[in-house]
Amino acid sequence: MFGAPHPRRLSALVGLLGLCLLANLFTPLRAGPDPETIDRLVVQLGHDKYDQREAADKELAKIGAPALVPLRKAAVDSPDAEIRSRAARLVHAIEDKMYSEIRLYLGHTARVRGVAFSADGKRVLSAAEDKTVRLWDVETGKEIKRLEGHADKVWGVAFAPNGRLAVSAGQDLTLRLWDLQTGQTVREFKGHTALVRSTSFSRDGSRILSASDDGTLRIWNTETTVEVLTIRAHPGGANHALFSDDGLHLLSGGDDATLRWWDATTGSEVRKFKGHAARVWRVALTADGKRALSCGEDGTVRLWDVEEGKEVRQFEGHSDKVWGVAFSPDGKRALTGGADRTMRLWNVETGKEEHRFERHTDWVWCVAFTPDGKRVLSGSADCTLRLWSTPPR
Repeated sequence: MFGAPHPRRLSALVGLLGLCLLANLFTPLRAGPDPETIDRLVVQLGHDKYDQREAADKELAKIGAPALVPLRKAAVDSPDAEIRSRAARLVHAIEDKMYSEIRLYLGHTARVRGVAFSADGKRVLSAAEDKTVRLWDVETGKEIKRLEGHADKVWGVAFAPNGRLAVSAGQDLTLRLWDLQTGQTVREFKGHTALVRSTSFSRDGSRILSASDDGTLRIWNTETTVEVLTIRAHPGGANHALFSDDGLHLLSGGDDATLRWWDATTGSEVRKFKGHAARVWRVALTADGKRALSCGEDGTVRLWDVEEGKEVRQFEGHSDKVWGVAFSPDGKRALTGGADRTMRLWNVETGKEEHRFERHTDWVWCVAFTPDGKRVLSGSADCTLRLWSTPPR
């Protein structure tokens, strides 16, 4: 009875249907809450009627991140105590969802002292006082391999750029190069006369850097274990050191409360950074080598201009010693962990704290960003590692 539609009509109908579907898809994007609606709901938090206050509370919680700025302001500035109280609770609840804990890694039986991500972000290494290095699957939280061989506490760990090897630094005065497929020690590096606190690879993987309580930095040939260079770096002890991305320089921090910038070929000191009032525990460097971060026993976190050797700003908030520090891959955020049991996320340009992570029950000793910068990791004296989400900037 009804004939087949004309091809042109069919084409037009399909086109119209496609437009309708597209309109339905994009309408929700245009229909987000406007600032006036959010402001009205914030004011409604102080309404005389309880049900109105509760309705506004639920709606703002549903809106989430877009409501954070006015809620933060209301939590501090509103003359209405009810609004201040509800706004503060909402800020906390919304941020908890945005910066949620994704995964808990259990297995170590003593303090976790070092963590490192593989270049693809799929695996993480941890070093601990239980004398082990452990390889984990980031997504499942399962232990892939346990690397055993150190005769004492393990303080630092790093992936080789190829992801097949790893190096660890121990209180037994040695560094060990590991085959991550077999879990076996490939080479052992000996020469330090006190515990080795940190280790890292050059970007091309041909050299390994170590920092030790004997006050030296040492560069080793990865293939031969030959010590290429020894630098008498910090009186009292060198706590942390790393290569610049181009491999031409080294950055170190030590017990003498300084950071130092070294020529990686000659071992000569290029620059000294002064400002900390106690030992510098850890340092970080942006990919372009222009800015450095440091944290220390004086409870401060400091941002430095590497070329000028000057302090740019301090990040204030930790209430005790700060043990760990890291830059995000783009250099726009900083991550710190300390003896106050918190890990904190900072805006590098403003020095303002973006979020505080508070689940660990003991010191946060080491921190790291995933290679894509979307997640952060903490390692603690409570023997655990925790992976957290972070919203994009």
